[in-house]
Amino acid sequence: MKSTSSDSTLSGSPVEDQPAPLLGEFAPARREDWRKAAEALLKGAPFEKKLLSPTHEGIVLQPIYNREDVREEAGLAAYPGQANQVRGATASGYLGSPWLISQELPCGTAEELNRVALHELMGGQTELNILLDVATCRGVDPDHAVPGQVGMCGVSLAMLQDYEKAFRDVLLEAVPVYFQAGSSALPVLALWLALARKRGVAWQDLKGGVEMDPLGTLARSGYLPMSLEQAYREMGWLLSFARQEKLKLALVTVQVNYVHDRGGQAVQELAMAMATGAEYLRVLDARGTPPAEAAAFFRFSFGVGGQFFMEIAKFRAARILWSRILEAFGVPEDQRGMRQHARTSIWNKTAVDPYVNILRSTTEAFSAALGGVQSLHTGPFDEVFSVPEEFSRRIARNTQTILQEECEISRLIDPAGGSWLVESLTDQLATSAWKFFQEIEIIHAIPSLVRC
Repeated sequence: MKSTSSDSTLSGSPVEDQPAPLLGEFAPARREDWRKAAEALLKGAPFEKKLLSPTHEGIVLQPIYNREDVREEAGLAAYPGQANQVRGATASGYLGSPWLISQELPCGTAEELNRVALHELMGGQTELNILLDVATCRGVDPDHAVPGQVGMCGVSLAMLQDYEKAFRDVLLEAVPVYFQAGSSALPVLALWLALARKRGVAWQDLKGGVEMDPLGTLARSGYLPMSLEQAYREMGWLLSFARQEKLKLALVTVQVNYVHDRGGQAVQELAMAMATGAEYLRVLDARGTPPAEAAAFFRFSFGVGGQFFMEIAKFRAARILWSRILEAFGVPEDQRGMRQHARTSIWNKTAVDPYVNILRSTTEAFSAALGGVQSLHTGPFDEVFSVPEEFSRRIARNTQTILQEECEISRLIDPAGGSWLVESLTDQLATSAWKFFQEIEIIHAIPSLVRC
């Protein structure tokens, strides 16, 4: 008796009848055919002028993308968490843990900071992002500061008592805390560790970081409270101590928001980030911390603007570039990760119609999340003309909560991967930024060559 197909299936024999190919009844689509159809609809208008869009980065956006638009050697086919980490810093993406909601806290006193911090944590914030005032960032005692510096642009934290007030009822071992310390992180870290010791919290259990970014500080303000050489010495001491105590903190920050907020485009922002990061690796290596160990203490902070797909590609390209730099410094492949923080743009926000800022910040936050950042600040709609109030802070914070829990981005791994547009932009951005980075390196090396 001849078996039916179902009998063959049950018996384990292969079924001869295979399903028809998907859309097999249609002829394969060709780019040439699509272009002819598009030109017919243009009725004589130039294809290049109507359908090609040049960007500030020197990249021309095509009206349609497919597999042929991505070079095979671009290395974009790796799994998340592997190779150049273009598809994400970890294999599980946001499944293991979503990005940290890291809203900046612009408070003038320790008491106000404590009140706002507890309120924001109860509302869903997952990392405290502390802005320090001018006096603290410059290492000046409040009693000897220039009038106006204390409480300007952030909170004054000069003594252990200030830290006790600021972090009252905050579990230091549970809540990541990030201090934007500027050019010198030693005093801030010392007082933070003193508070942890007083509370009986092991230093190794602290999460977050203390920013030290002398080049970024100099580029933003044109001023350093010490010589660059002294700042580098402190950076060397800082990491030597961190390695000895096995701290798990981000202590060196490459903050290039200033490039974006002064009108810079993605290629320039990426190149400046890589040049700064490479310089810090050299500085630390010369002071006793090898690149393979130093890289674990780095964090990169980028701006994120309104060019939706370009911004997604920027964060993916940054991981490619940093992985390539770490490879050149001899760092093993499994240690070439990149901590990425993003801050929504300031320069494209308006004081005339501030509620438009909510829409712009939302799309920018969406770009950063799709790009794979580890932490994110969404700017309140009133931050460009006043100190953000509770209502605007709530809207900004909840924007990220909606992206995580209602848009369900945190349930995806590399959500932008496989888009030929995003993959092509990632490749082109990485290529252009690497070329610009090499030009910066050559200019940086000229004084040394002259001295030799």
